Amino acid sequence: MSIYLIAIILTIYLLLCSRNIQAGFLVLLASLPLYLLRFDIFNIPLTVLEGMIFICFFVWVS
Repeated sequence: MSIYLIAIILTIYLLLCSRNIQAGFLVLLASLPLYLLRFDIFNIPLTVLEGMIFICFFVWVS
């Protein structure tokens, strides 16, 4: 999968979480199969689901 598409997905999810964290949690639960989509950031392998969990956590903490 293209890194640009993954970046768009995670950016849209960031905007959703920043506006409504409860909707972000529901989308996170609905998107559990996204653990199959893998990508690398600075040679660190991640999945889209891990990226969404990180985004949701950091929005929740801030």
